[in-house]
Amino acid sequence: MIAMLTQKTRALETEIKRRKSVEDTLQSYLELLSAHAEESLRHQQESCRTLLSILPVGVYSATLTHDCDGIFVNKRFCELSGMDEEHLRTEGWFNAVHIDDRDAVRHLWDSSHRNFGGKQEYRYVLPDGTVRWVTGETVSFASLRGKPRTYVHTIVDISELKEVEKQRETASQKAEELLRHRVEQVERHRREQDQFIDTLCHELRNPLSSILGNIELLRIGLGQRESILASDNLDLDDLERLREQSRYDHESISAIEKCLAHQKVITDDVLNLSKLEVGKVALRMVEFNPKTTIIDAAKMFEAEANQKGVTLRFNLPMSDVIVKADPDRVSQVLINLLANALKFTPRGSITLEMNIMERKGPRILVKVSVKDDGIGLTKQEKDKLFHRFMQPTSTSYDEPCGSGLGLVISKSLVELMGGTISVESSKGLGSDFTFTFVAEELPHQGPTRSIAPLIIPKQYHARRIRQILVVEDNLINQRFLVRLLEVARFTCSTARNGMEALACMERVNFDLLLMDVHMPVMDGIACAREIRAREAMNGLAPVPIIGLSGNARDEHRHEALRSGMSYYLTKPCKKEELYGVIDKFDSQVG
Repeated sequence: MIAMLTQKTRALETEIKRRKSVEDTLQSYLELLSAHAEESLRHQQESCRTLLSILPVGVYSATLTHDCDGIFVNKRFCELSGMDEEHLRTEGWFNAVHIDDRDAVRHLWDSSHRNFGGKQEYRYVLPDGTVRWVTGETVSFASLRGKPRTYVHTIVDISELKEVEKQRETASQKAEELLRHRVEQVERHRREQDQFIDTLCHELRNPLSSILGNIELLRIGLGQRESILASDNLDLDDLERLREQSRYDHESISAIEKCLAHQKVITDDVLNLSKLEVGKVALRMVEFNPKTTIIDAAKMFEAEANQKGVTLRFNLPMSDVIVKADPDRVSQVLINLLANALKFTPRGSITLEMNIMERKGPRILVKVSVKDDGIGLTKQEKDKLFHRFMQPTSTSYDEPCGSGLGLVISKSLVELMGGTISVESSKGLGSDFTFTFVAEELPHQGPTRSIAPLIIPKQYHARRIRQILVVEDNLINQRFLVRLLEVARFTCSTARNGMEALACMERVNFDLLLMDVHMPVMDGIACAREIRAREAMNGLAPVPIIGLSGNARDEHRHEALRSGMSYYLTKPCKKEELYGVIDKFDSQVG
């Protein structure tokens, strides 16, 4: 019995030793396995840290403990936030966030605790004051119980993207502004065009209404005269009524003349303005004396000034200056300024001044001013003065109005000549209009060429041109021209188109032709070419052909002259102008 117990005891001790040996072996194996696991984990951690340190993304990792051992910051995070690693470990990065973005970032932090993640764009303010935009994203790792344990916050630099977005937004705003500005310009141009057309129609209809009204008065007066003359016995009262009616008729004729003159001013100004706007006005550079040009322009208004009691004064240099520029355009601007000055100066004087502002080699800047003692201008009137159809208030309703385009045209012409135009004025104290133009100063070579005098029509017995063919399709214009020529004792024949004119010339040797340019069947251009071709074929001397047209553009004039016409008159033409041209060709007849 004892032996069995002893044997069992020894067996148990052997088993215990064996098991203890196995446990020791297992413990050694577990320790070795743990060492390998820790080494592997450290290696993985080092690999992860190395990888995170070279990423272009900033990484900030923190475990929610009370020490700094659980914080990892990579190099890129330090660069983007502008703080070193030590500062980030001890102080964190929240204080470097832009003050305007801290609430949003704090909300992101709170969301990372509750929802285990979030994303937000915000700004860092670097130590040097530079603002850097980043996209921050937080990812939380929770324990099994759902409590946040560790979070990783990554940031990506989006400063360049924000700058591109800003530039794109700025460009978009500028494009929208430019488009809006262009739309406004188009709309303003449309309104101005509509206003231009409306005002032009108004300006044209006003004199037309007056012309029609005065024609009706003349028709009434004609009926009254016919009624009086129908009586077999005329007494003194009848004669007095005829004289009174004659005075009324003269008033109506004078009114019609003024209306027609006003219409001509409007049409001429509209034509000049359209030519200036499309750049078809070219300067004619010739030698002239600007003093002579100023004096000649003033002489045109001398009679009207004397009639109103307005004195024309001159303040010009003592010595003559010969320049090379465009005297016609200088005169055109000056005439417009003088006309305005005389219109708005009921009494007092108008002073014309000229001086040389500066010299740069042969080029000089000439200054011309027209100063009057007239009604002057308010500030509002001055601001609108160089706009289309803008005119200051006239002295009375009886004053003739211009087209409202004269100063606009003058401004364009002055700028074309390299100068400027301005006005100084106060209401009730007169106005001082000044313009400058660039010219080339030339050495003085004696007196300049004077303006040719008007041609006085020759007496009938001294004329060589007597037989005239009037070619005009408009019967009213045709009758007017015939009556005008018959008053001057010319013999007239008529034709209504170029074909009829050619037929008439086969029967009669005319001394001169007055030919409308635009006619049906055969116009004046084609007829003139045919006449010149027949003359060349038969060896005949060319008959003078005076073209008549309502088109005043230079290209129409040149086309007419190229077709073979000898001269070109723009409708309406005055009798003195027509007689002068006829006498010009009469003096050339051998």
